Amino acid sequence: MKQIELWPDFVALRLTGISLIKIKNILGMSMHAITNREKALQKMVKDLFPDLAEWWLPHHQWQDRRLTSQVEKEKQVFMSFLDTLLYQETLDCPTCGNVMKRLEASKHRPYFVCHRCKTSKNLLSNTELFRLDHVDLWHAYTNYLIKGESNLTIQDMLKISHICALNWRKRFIKQMTSMGLDELVFWINWQWGRRQGSIKGAEISKSRKNDQES
Repeated sequence: MKQIELWPDFVALRLTGISLIKIKNILGMSMHAITNREKALQKMVKDLFPDLAEWWLPHHQWQDRRLTSQVEKEKQVFMSFLDTLLYQETLDCPTCGNVMKRLEASKHRPYFVCHRCKTSKNLLSNTELFRLDHVDLWHAYTNYLIKGESNLTIQDMLKISHICALNWRKRFIKQMTSMGLDELVFWINWQWGRRQGSIKGAEISKSRKNDQES
């Protein structure tokens, strides 16, 4: 196999979920060479690391999307964070210590007012989610995000705009990163990469089939 020096880069990129199309462009290799390396990599993992292969290959091929225990734990941390933002009813006033109550007019937003000293506080103010719309969709969005769904799929499922889907992905991942949920962020990027890879792979297979039939 030619270009042996590119093997470490290929393996590293592939294990992080980068699609074959992107790896082809990054390494400047032909699609034929990339496909052969993919087959060799999968065989090597099966032969040398059978336990890893049993878990990794189904996830790598986007057939099994069950979370690891650590990712599940970090997901629950983020969901609890959202629960606090969306459902917390009272808050200690940072100015006078009085109990602040959630403002009814703010609907789903965590906006609190102290009736003693008139201090107001929005729990979203110091987060990456500040000023984002459709708060009632955030839990559902997070689940789709963690599953690795594409922006197009998410916007279709939640009936939001494409710009909204793009913005939310960036902002939610930034918030997770700020909370130290690194395994969760890596998982999201990996699964999203695998999703894109499966779509591109299907498109390539369909194109080849059409070429053979024509």
